[in-house]
Amino acid sequence: MLGIFDCLPDIREGLLDRGYTTAKGEKLAGPLRDGQVQVTMDLHKTQRGVRPGPVAGLIWVDGHLYSSAMPERLRTLEPRR
Repeated sequence: MLGIFDCLPDIREGLLDRGYTTAKGEKLAGPLRDGQVQVTMDLHKTQRGVRPGPVAGLIWVDGHLYSSAMPERLRTLEPRR
């Protein structure tokens, strides 16, 4: 994947499908961001949802950490289409 961006140095945004969301940050997202490429990825269905965070006071919502003070109504928003 990184080779494609290396061949197209003027590209500044990458919209990647959910097949790449489990890639290690240092192998994909990190190098792209270091190359000034803005990365947007679609989550796999198993990555969506609300889960307890790594410490008290945090929750995972669709793959991102948030405060557990986030209102319930904002925890299950439908993705934009």
